[in-house]
Amino acid sequence: MTEKTENSSAASRILIAEDSPTQALMLQLFLEDNGFQTEVAGDGCEALKCVEANIPTVLISDIEMPNMNGYELCRAIKTNRHLCHIPVMLLTSMAEPRDILKGLECQANYFLLKPFDEKTLIARVRYLISVAKFAPGSISSLNLNVSFAGKRHIINADRVQILEVLLNSYDKFTHKYENILLENKELKKKLIQFEQAPKG
Repeated sequence: MTEKTENSSAASRILIAEDSPTQALMLQLFLEDNGFQTEVAGDGCEALKCVEANIPTVLISDIEMPNMNGYELCRAIKTNRHLCHIPVMLLTSMAEPRDILKGLECQANYFLLKPFDEKTLIARVRYLISVAKFAPGSISSLNLNVSFAGKRHIINADRVQILEVLLNSYDKFTHKYENILLENKELKKKLIQFEQAPKG
């Protein structure tokens, strides 16, 4: 890690909203090993209080939490003119289109699907820090009325947010599809070997 990167990381404080102590500790270790300062909140309500008391550089939030989930926390931040500039990364084990739409509705900046590795997490955190240097409101927002599965979704996000979330989701879907193809190939190979094996 270069000296410039170390200084940049040290000046950045990451708030983690995660109700699982194990997951929170893993995130802390990843981030602190890469020079970031961290703070942990056990649920969305606690995280919002932390944000209001001391604005973080980036918020990383799990979606499934008691009291206030990640979507609600993100929406509370993005609809507050004093906090809306904070980049929000949502962590989820879900990857359904409905979940992506919810993330766009609450104006999340990025989705990171579980399980993830340290390299991916750190790269995305640094990216969010770099784009956060743009002045809030410098990129125009879009109000999109989207229909999906019989429900209407109002998406109020800027073009960069929409592109980021969609590209990230597409990348994850592609990766999963490639894994399925690889598994099918292995199954076919084993089936051929089984069929060609001498019958006792």
